[in-house]
Amino acid sequence: MFLREIVCCLYGRHSYRVLHANRELKQELTKMQIQSMCWAGVILMLAMIGRAQAIDVNEPYAVDATFGINGAVLDPLVNLAPAAPPRASGQRMALDEDGSTIVAGMATVNFFGDLNYLVVTRYSASGQRLTWSNPTAGYTDELHQYLLVQPATQPENLRIRDVRAVSIGSYGHIYVLIDALEPGSSTRTDSLLVTFAPDGAYKGIVTNMATPNADDIGAAIILLNDWMYLASSSGTLVTLSRFTLPAPDRTPVLDTAWATSGREMRVLPGCKHYVGGLGELPINCLVRAERGVISYNAPTPIYIAGEFINEQGLSGTQGDLFIMHFDPYTGSSDPHYPVKDGYIGTDDNVRGLVFRSKLRNPQGDENRLYVLNTFARPCRNGFSVFQFNADTGSIGTRTFVKGGSNNADPAACSLTTSMEATDMTLAQDYVSADRYLAIVGSQYTSEPFTGRNGFLALADTEHMNWTVQSQEFTHTGGQYPDDAGFQAIVGDFATRRYTVTGTQSNYDGDVSSALSMRMRADHHIFGDGFEVQ
Repeated sequence: MFLREIVCCLYGRHSYRVLHANRELKQELTKMQIQSMCWAGVILMLAMIGRAQAIDVNEPYAVDATFGINGAVLDPLVNLAPAAPPRASGQRMALDEDGSTIVAGMATVNFFGDLNYLVVTRYSASGQRLTWSNPTAGYTDELHQYLLVQPATQPENLRIRDVRAVSIGSYGHIYVLIDALEPGSSTRTDSLLVTFAPDGAYKGIVTNMATPNADDIGAAIILLNDWMYLASSSGTLVTLSRFTLPAPDRTPVLDTAWATSGREMRVLPGCKHYVGGLGELPINCLVRAERGVISYNAPTPIYIAGEFINEQGLSGTQGDLFIMHFDPYTGSSDPHYPVKDGYIGTDDNVRGLVFRSKLRNPQGDENRLYVLNTFARPCRNGFSVFQFNADTGSIGTRTFVKGGSNNADPAACSLTTSMEATDMTLAQDYVSADRYLAIVGSQYTSEPFTGRNGFLALADTEHMNWTVQSQEFTHTGGQYPDDAGFQAIVGDFATRRYTVTGTQSNYDGDVSSALSMRMRADHHIFGDGFEVQ
């Protein structure tokens, strides 16, 4: 028979399920085999949100029960909510040298209309919320656990719309890149950088607006020596701005001696749309930079990845994905860039970019870029990873698509998993450094009332193949399960652990909390037969 799940009835109606993502167990199981597998699942359970799920022991990771409460931390991100808890969204995270994790997100509180707070919190290596030792008055809660930038009450009159990136400087300062509405506008956004000292003291907001009277959307924070680079996009422009970080406050100051008054701007070539009988015709489109990464090889290039947004709402745009190249010292670009590609589908959503340096690559001597891409398929969404030769700008291999399907038949589509990937990081193991990509996102099931499941996918960059495991999150009470999804991931390569953050919400979607989890490498490594010594 085809076995989708094994129910352990030892715990009554609060049963535990082993979720096998995108595969079926095509074998007959005896009662004793089921019981044996059930006990194996009990050993590796994730007891969270009132219920738990077992982890398949054949998968390369398991939930790290030493983090938070049995591997998970639920956090409303703000303590000042009235009767209704806030809605958390937009989490990004960074890993500090001491093993603590910084999570920056947005908490929406409904007093007399939605008010969006920027919130920054720190968790210890064991998942405990830490207090800030010297937060600025008015920018923290009464317990000093949250750093807050409140809406419309501070001098900046901040009206936040999204958290785009968070980074920890070499001196412990915390930088959060956000999008917020321009003063006097209800639609246009600015790219802003909010800064805090290591003790939580508020240091102010730096405006990264490059194009007045247009949407400036933040993409990435890149730190190099005593410089900070901020990537953003607006219209058809991709912009890289360079800032110095003077001591002692390390508050960024625009380096007007670099490039053109501190900024290098690139206009991307226009989009094209295929029209039957007429071939490819130019159309109006915008660009959106999404991620940035730096290579520490000479000449130390910076790479920015993003997507084309079809302004006319047409499908079939060619060149959906782009990669830009910038030299951090001169601002110049390699002649092989920008790279454009769109052959994997339409409506692309580029959400991740990582780099493998030739100096740390035991399999070869080329710089490799990996770009994560979510896109619409005829039946639901899927995602893929591109591999680029960063030295030449040429496209190499890519993983096969995960999630979605080309079969749009309703009967087949109803059984298809939809997956949206949001972020990725390079991992390490004891066999070959920088071999594996860890990818997180949301998986949408076809079963009634299940909503979203967060997933962690691992791609082997040597063979460009996958193994995918899904965690299912359930409601603490009531009839319906909660939704949960992951938005960002960081890797602690020394301990081979991944920390992820996202949201968990109730069935109606009107209440949500930040959800952080940590995964650890299991004793089976990626199903390839290697064992950790």
